[in-house]
Amino acid sequence: MTSLIVTIALWVITLWRVPTVRESRRKRSLWVAFAAMAMAMTLRVNGVENVIDTGTGISGLSLLLKHYAGLVSCAAVLGFVTGLTSRDHERPRIGRYQLAAAVTAVALSIIFAMMPSIGSSDFMDNAAGQLMPSVYLLVFFSYLCTAMAAATVRFWQARDSAHRMLRIGLTVLATGSGLGAAYAGYRIAFVLTRLVGTLPGGDDPWIAVSDAMKYLAILLIVIGCSLPAAELTGRHYRHWLALHQLRPLWGAVTAAAPQIVLDRPSRLTDLTDPRDLRMRVVRRAGEIRDAALMLRGWTDTDLPHAVQALSEADLSGIPVQAAAEAALLRMALANRQQATPDATAPGTTTRNLLSGGDDFDTELAWLRHVANAFEHPAVIRAAQRMNTVRATS
Repeated sequence: MTSLIVTIALWVITLWRVPTVRESRRKRSLWVAFAAMAMAMTLRVNGVENVIDTGTGISGLSLLLKHYAGLVSCAAVLGFVTGLTSRDHERPRIGRYQLAAAVTAVALSIIFAMMPSIGSSDFMDNAAGQLMPSVYLLVFFSYLCTAMAAATVRFWQARDSAHRMLRIGLTVLATGSGLGAAYAGYRIAFVLTRLVGTLPGGDDPWIAVSDAMKYLAILLIVIGCSLPAAELTGRHYRHWLALHQLRPLWGAVTAAAPQIVLDRPSRLTDLTDPRDLRMRVVRRAGEIRDAALMLRGWTDTDLPHAVQALSEADLSGIPVQAAAEAALLRMALANRQQATPDATAPGTTTRNLLSGGDDFDTELAWLRHVANAFEHPAVIRAAQRMNTVRATS
């Protein structure tokens, strides 16, 4: 059951990562690693083993194919971690570990042709104590141990230049590949021990331990690869949410300055289009700021006065300065709408109606506060009250 769950999970991840294949060599290598790992796990399912071995008439063929897939997966993992420290435009080269995988595949093919027919099912049990099957396993696990140990070192080294979530992911990957190397070393020790004698309690408990190590290593590798993707998904969601939170404010202020809008997507497009979310949020924030600059001459109420007017209001956790800026925007919009279309702003103030930020994330967070305040009843009432007082004074 555990094997089946792991196999299904690997295929789900493989299909999920298909869109990333064209993005970079590094992501392509990671996809190949998961696809080959999923294929290797599929080939060890009893029904699949029987179909291949019986259908071709070659006993143990599914075992050889499974180990081919394992070699490809290891080589791809090494290609992925190598890509973390290289540029995508650099010309790809065949690394020594990829070349070693090809040599190992040839060696496995030769040994496979020479060893007696054992079959794919329970190969470890049936091969125990036999020379050629043991040599076959030693060759495969020696490559696996070397490749996973090399991956462990490279994943650990790559942590130094990574941001927080990627650094955590690389740490988990280093742990997973380290456990994979330990698993391969454990298998080597098992094969060598069975060549010269028996193990206490029989083979089954020892094989069960190695299977647990293998599944845990795969799980850690999956988690390590998924953490940066999860962070990216979270970032996309935050940008998508910001796009919707800014929409009412954006729609109101750009209606007064339509010439600054590059594109006016529908609400449905905002809801359903997942492409270029960050760029769309950047554009929306920029258009809000540009519109606010064009509206600044339409109110002469200053920010301290607006802050004072809202100081006693229940703003539901919205910063009072954000509420004050939203009120000033509402006042400017109301004054602009009452004027003729070709009228010019009566004020000459150079003061911005919106505060800035040291970076885009800070600025976006502030604009979201202003957007929330823009729709707040207390802000709407305060803006109307201040405009009324101004008109009668």
